[in-house]
Amino acid sequence: MNKTKDFLLAAVVAAMAFTLSCSGDDSGGEYDGGLPGTNFSSSDTPSNSSSSSDGGSSSSVVDGSCTAADNTATHYCSEGIMKGYVFLIDNRDNQTYKAVVIGSQTWMAENLNYNATGSVCFTTGSCTTHGRLYNWNVAMTVCPTNWHLPSKAEWEVMTTYIGGTSTEGKKLKATSGWYNDGNGTDYYGFSALPGGSGTINGSTINGDYDGNGGLAGSWWTASEHEDYSGYAYYRNIGYYSENAFGDSGDKSGKLSVRCLKDSDEKSSSSSSVPSSSSEILSSSSSGDNTCSADFKTVEIGTQIWMAENLNCDVEGSKCYGESGPVTVDYYNDIFITETLSPDKVQANCVTYGRLYDGATAMTVCPKGWHLPSKIEWDVLITTVGNGAGKKLKATNGWNYSYNGGVSGNGTDEYGFSAMPGGFGFSGGGFSFYWVGDTGGWWSSSNYDSLDDTHYIQLMGYDDDVGWNGYDKMFLFSVRCLKD
Repeated sequence: MNKTKDFLLAAVVAAMAFTLSCSGDDSGGEYDGGLPGTNFSSSDTPSNSSSSSDGGSSSSVVDGSCTAADNTATHYCSEGIMKGYVFLIDNRDNQTYKAVVIGSQTWMAENLNYNATGSVCFTTGSCTTHGRLYNWNVAMTVCPTNWHLPSKAEWEVMTTYIGGTSTEGKKLKATSGWYNDGNGTDYYGFSALPGGSGTINGSTINGDYDGNGGLAGSWWTASEHEDYSGYAYYRNIGYYSENAFGDSGDKSGKLSVRCLKDSDEKSSSSSSVPSSSSEILSSSSSGDNTCSADFKTVEIGTQIWMAENLNCDVEGSKCYGESGPVTVDYYNDIFITETLSPDKVQANCVTYGRLYDGATAMTVCPKGWHLPSKIEWDVLITTVGNGAGKKLKATNGWNYSYNGGVSGNGTDEYGFSAMPGGFGFSGGGFSFYWVGDTGGWWSSSNYDSLDDTHYIQLMGYDDDVGWNGYDKMFLFSVRCLKD
């Protein structure tokens, strides 16, 4: 190896005849052509971080002590540690739900509020806060795709993890909204609220009490009673006690719903319960490339960013190494390539997200989010300050440089978790370059008023970031910004 990867990136681009002049970053100085990466944590302020995985829906963990009073729009306190919410966008009505990781499970952190036929609000206007009430048959089919109504056993897994039924109510209840100061500590971010319940004739009980807050919350499980086919089990929490208990009731009754994220095994197999929202977590039905998915977010200054590279499988996107060779070395002016196995290709998507051509990047962000402009990227870099590359890059996943053996990893001080997804090129067949060494992210801004060329935010081995212009035939990573 006789050249650095930063030089090799420029060599690749020059060979493709699409190189454009590079501008310096906002902190001054010229950028040498290496690509930047990202890093993930849930901190609002610089902090050491580690991550906890549950098979794909993990929340980044920031060391320290916290309470539910520290919760924000994007972060929650769980077991004394700040974590980042998982978000679900329901394409049926475009509502966004927060979700939290408790042990090995990922639970919605608010009651479902999809207006399915037969569902009701406890009182006028209460659905916004407390969600809707459903009979059991509707509850069995109402959760979004890749989420499901939890069984009695799945509820009990959570109960066991948090220490048993005697304090379950106190730990799961929200810190406000319960009658007579019957609030909880919300120790895990579950934020249980007293949604009340409904009878077979549609009347409601056990909900608001003289306008002073709620008395009880009850949530259906997917488990039917063993001896009475017309009954199913539910979970109940009241204002008057720190515990929670399971009971069974007539399936025609109307209770709240909390959806549980499918396990990998459940997601990959066919379910006996039909889904009423097949568009969730997939391309929209409008014919464009807009994507809906679970994703982590992070609030930095006045902006809310995705805290991971987008990984929506749409036309115009590829996993690194999909449909073409990858460059593994550059020696004596010759690119040395190899073809990756299908398993390795898919693993790259899991780790780095997908790579998108320029046209696809412009339309792929989920509803309520958009591809950031150069100016919006510059706001992020200015907020982070000098050494933005080091502060935004993940604490692991970046290779060592070849000119001195310096680690390319960052400090991830803001939870952005930039990862080095490399880049691809679609001209004359697909080819891919430098995953692990470089990262680049599309902006929505044209480069020097050229319609087919857009600015790319770049990170490499060093501590800085930089801009360059690339033709839309290139494939780079995407980070979406909240509208």
